[in-house]
Amino acid sequence: MNELDLILARVNINTTIAKLKLSTDEIKEKNPQRTDLTNSMEDSIGQLVFSVSMYDVLEKEYRTARLLSHNYCSHIMQLEERIRLLEKQNKLLLEGL
Repeated sequence: MNELDLILARVNINTTIAKLKLSTDEIKEKNPQRTDLTNSMEDSIGQLVFSVSMYDVLEKEYRTARLLSHNYCSHIMQLEERIRLLEKQNKLLLEGL
């Protein structure tokens, strides 16, 4: 997953919310008696707004996990290098006996 995908997903959801709001407002203005449509559309808007808030939480968790993973990988590489050095020193010590 890259940054562009994350941005595009957010833009798509926000665009859909805006379109639904505009359509709901237009239906209310032109056909105020169609509450069956507008109520359903407003419920959908609420669900999408909730989805955006959950997306925000998941995105933060993803970024944190990615950072931790990077830090762990860096630490592992440092430890592997330290192991190589210690194995080399151990070999030299054993050869000296």
